[in-house]
Amino acid sequence: MSDNCFIAHEILNKVKSKRKSNRFEGILKIDLSKAYDRVRWDFIDKILQHMRFPPRFPPTWRQWIMECITTFTYAILINGEPTPFFTPKVDLRQGDPLSPYLFILVMEVLSKKLLALQSSNAIQGIKVARTAPAINHLFFADDTLF
Repeated sequence: MSDNCFIAHEILNKVKSKRKSNRFEGILKIDLSKAYDRVRWDFIDKILQHMRFPPRFPPTWRQWIMECITTFTYAILINGEPTPFFTPKVDLRQGDPLSPYLFILVMEVLSKKLLALQSSNAIQGIKVARTAPAINHLFFADDTLF
């Protein structure tokens, strides 16, 4: 994490000190604080499948993980009365010990997609030195720099 802080500092200095040119260089910071609430369970299952977690039968790691995140229900209090229970289709529960690890898998997919875009020259990263690698994203817990 501290390495990312140093890299981010160097990139900020590079962008600030850059002379005017025809290229646009900028940094976009996104706070992903509500991202846990938006992760779809079928996407998690596809990630686990793609990463070659064993299939669902007989009971395996993939099935256990999916059961941990999909077997809960909610009820909402309206005027002090609980509604009938319902099952959501998205949501990694904050506070669940498994959620940060699954969120890391989701961010890994985003990272791979960004690196693929960079290698196809659809986007470019910022180099802080001529021989340094181009950086197009940095992740910090629930914050992201693009």
